Amino acid sequence: MATRNLTAETRKENGKAENGRLRKTGLIPCVLNWHGKSENIKLKEKDFLAIFKGGSISESVLIDLDVKGSEKCQVFVKDFQSHPVTDEILHVDFYKITAGEKIHTIVPVELKGFAVGQKKGGIVSIVEHQLAVHILPADLPEKFEIDVTNLDVNDAVRIKDIKAPASATFTFDPEHIVVHVVLPKQEQEESAEGAASAEGTAGA
Repeated sequence: MATRNLTAETRKENGKAENGRLRKTGLIPCVLNWHGKSENIKLKEKDFLAIFKGGSISESVLIDLDVKGSEKCQVFVKDFQSHPVTDEILHVDFYKITAGEKIHTIVPVELKGFAVGQKKGGIVSIVEHQLAVHILPADLPEKFEIDVTNLDVNDAVRIKDIKAPASATFTFDPEHIVVHVVLPKQEQEESAEGAASAEGTAGA
């Protein structure tokens, strides 16, 4: 997979006021984490957003990070905060990768094709929009692409059916459904059951 490049600098600024001043100059306050250690850094917001090209910020994108005065390292976005109204990126947490060591991250699921079951009135219902996985960084895909073309009504793609690199270990059970084709009534019943389950858990 392709890697992106970012340049950053260490920062001494800390605290709400200082971080606010950084943002006004087009910089994002960030933290670089690895094995219980951390380093405060800053980088240009426009450079960060250019990597994701207006799409959703994903943990499955590897970035070559060049922190001035330090050695280059490979990282991924572990967490970020954005403004609820303007979508301005307020803060980013990066995680530094150690060569040969598996990482735990989230990879989005993307569907392709028009399912056979849709011609019979079925609906393609995606259960998991992203999948948690332990994987070697070199094997990390930016997405898991699932072709639903051959799915009939009541057919499903499960974790065990996902084409993934040999080093990948999913956190879900192999039989867990990722996407399936259901009739509209089934989808409504599943939604109602899910809501009832959530209410029961909250009440408990």
